[in-house]
Amino acid sequence: MIYHIDVTLDTCTDVTSCYVARVRELDGCMSHGETANDALENIGETLALYVRALVKRGLCVPAGQPSVRWETTVVANGRGK
Repeated sequence: MIYHIDVTLDTCTDVTSCYVARVRELDGCMSHGETANDALENIGETLALYVRALVKRGLCVPAGQPSVRWETTVVANGRGK
């Protein structure tokens, strides 16, 4: 299964800028960081915890396993980079 990760520039609650990484196929699976790379590094652990929580609750993990590949798109101000 290929998980698609979108990284966007966003504004945090404290009004500072941050990058948010979201896994398209897993609703609510997201992480953030000061840079796009930070957000991507953080999403790896978040993805593992998300999948573990699904399994623990007896819910199905959306398509595919055991191999996971990431495909990323970085978007700043609504434009792909």
